[in-house]
This record gives sequence, C-alpha cells and structure tokens, in this order.
Amino acid sequence: LELFQEAGLPEEVPLSCVKRLILAVREDMYDNPYHNWAHVFDVAQTIFVLATTTGLMERLDAWERFALLAAALCHDLEHPGVDTGFVARAALGDAFRHKQLEKHHTLR
Repeated sequence: LELFQEAGLPEEVPLSCVKRLILAVREDMYDNPYHNWAHVFDVAQTIFVLATTTGLMERLDAWERFALLAAALCHDLEHPGVDTGFVARAALGDAFRHKQLEKHHTLR
C-alpha cells in the first residue's frame, strides 16, 4: 500500500480501492514455490525502486504510476508455477489451451 501512496495515486482512486486490489491479488495468487505472493511483492517493490531511482516515476503521470504498480502486482495472477513446455506436455486443460503461458493474460 505504501508503494502506491509514495508513488502518488490518481485523485479518482481512493486508497480503499487500492487496498481491495492488493488483497484480491494476494487472495488469488496460487500457492506454488516461486510464482507466489512473495514473488509478486518482490517484483512490485523492485519496479518501484527502479522507477524511482532512474527518474522514471517523475516522468509518469499519476495514472501511469498506478498502472505500473498494478501491473507489477498482477503480472503472475493464475500462474500455475510451471513453464510453457510443461503446460504443452501435460495438457493442463482449457485454462492454458493456447500453450503459450506467457501470453495467458492477454488471451483471456
């Protein structure tokens, strides 16, 4: 939550909505060894630090900063914890029928 506050939220986005977003992402993350909540939080923190130290945050407007951090939080939602090759070999069903795991979010 502090990452979003520090980055500066758009006026139209109440802090309560950001809290709900964060909790929803945490709740929907699968429990697997790598693509889990700790990984998501690490990526969000890393993105924030990189964007801040490089000056990127200063060049983005509030909506772009919000989108950057929200994307970092959501980047691995529904990730089963295996790679595309495993999905193709195991035929994991409809959720990954396209056999292109890294494109999964754009295909849904």
